[in-house]
Amino acid sequence: MPEALPTDVAKIAEKITHINQLVLHDVAAALAESSQLQVLCHGHLPQLLRTQLEVLHCRCLLAAGQFRLALRLINHAIRQLDEQSAAQPRAELLQMRGIILFQLKRYLSAAEDLAQATELAVEAMQIHIAIDCYMHIASIYRIYGLEHDLLALLRLGFYLAGSINDPKSIGKSAIHLAGRYFNDGQYQEALDVLYQSEASILDCGDMTWVVEAGNIMANCYRRLNKAHEAELYFDSMLALALHHQLSWARSLIAIHYATFLAERGDRVAAMSLLDSAQEGAWQFNDMDLQQRYLSCRIEIFKQQGLHAQALQALRELEQIRIAQVEGEQNPRSRRKLARLGRLQRVMATVNRTRRDFESLLGLVVSRSNISRGRLFRDKCATLPAEHAIVVVSIEAPLATRRVVEDKVTAILREFCVSGDVWVRHGLGQYLIYFHDGLQRNNLLQQQLVQHVQHFPWDWHEIPAPLVASRQVSPLEVAQLLNMRGNTWKA
Repeated sequence: MPEALPTDVAKIAEKITHINQLVLHDVAAALAESSQLQVLCHGHLPQLLRTQLEVLHCRCLLAAGQFRLALRLINHAIRQLDEQSAAQPRAELLQMRGIILFQLKRYLSAAEDLAQATELAVEAMQIHIAIDCYMHIASIYRIYGLEHDLLALLRLGFYLAGSINDPKSIGKSAIHLAGRYFNDGQYQEALDVLYQSEASILDCGDMTWVVEAGNIMANCYRRLNKAHEAELYFDSMLALALHHQLSWARSLIAIHYATFLAERGDRVAAMSLLDSAQEGAWQFNDMDLQQRYLSCRIEIFKQQGLHAQALQALRELEQIRIAQVEGEQNPRSRRKLARLGRLQRVMATVNRTRRDFESLLGLVVSRSNISRGRLFRDKCATLPAEHAIVVVSIEAPLATRRVVEDKVTAILREFCVSGDVWVRHGLGQYLIYFHDGLQRNNLLQQQLVQHVQHFPWDWHEIPAPLVASRQVSPLEVAQLLNMRGNTWKA
């Protein structure tokens, strides 16, 4: 019997939260409940809540591989938002549409939506949206051969996820970055990223991501000639995918496991796994997975001397490769695309937002800070061991970090006198040499911390940052500065 219409906004919000959790474990049940909620709540609801319902249903359709239905729904949600002149959830809607277009192989249209979503995410400091967009844009870069740019984006996404300490973002960005390291042959680096992020991958609750991470780890061990560890991960991840009825994840792990078994000469078991993987790979139209599936079949057919079957599989493989390069663009639209330079404009937007986030994370060092860094390093080299350096650490949310660090810089310029030297070192950390520090270091350290704490942060409508300080030896500081590599070099 159909469930009664939720009586208030709070109950609908609870239902949305429930379905968002359910889609991580049971896609079919989540899609059924979301469809029912769409029908029951078809009446007059606040615009923001209607948009949330449509985004929820899009997420369920996306998880179920129903990409065209999801695209129709998300387009309707964006039109409704435009008519209402509402901007609040626009970044999320563009992110969702970009992901759907990506699944439909309309890569440049997807990149345009994702790039625009990153712009809006920077303005609203919606870091989790930017991280997800960067991961999908990196995949588009890979398709167009922009290898250097995609690695920089994946690294930035991983740093951003750590800065907001969001398990979901950490897990997803770690899997994408580890996958890139694996493709580059950096197997130990891939394992390090995944082990570092293991708790977050498990905490996020999405078993598909757990299987993805386990698949990368199994393949890393396979490449490192650690067959026992590889087989253990393949077996465990396959059992996990089967238990949770994860169609795509099951296909992913089965195809890679089949490749591993085929290399060991167990062609019967490998072919059995491939047969079980075909449905999921084609249901979600995953061209990369389909290519790996066919490549493995070709190798097994060749080993068995079945050359006709190998040739047929090779023809299918070439058709998929051509389709992946072309997407849904016909020759005329591709020529138009080249004239308009849409990809170049997307890259310009992404690079601009990337620089904004890199600045927030302290990954970009100003020229003046480089000069002070050299001066500070030279000063430490001549100081006696008994002269301590003050280290002040400022902890602030990413959304307010730029303002906080601007104000801290102004405080240091006013507080420090002739003969003092200070330098910003890393994220929210400042090294300070006081000229008369041998006699007054403790007092100056205390006064500086008080200056930061008593600054009128509420005037800028931001919370006061957390401030900590300590003293270290010149030798320790020299080691810290040397860790910056070429940062302080001419």
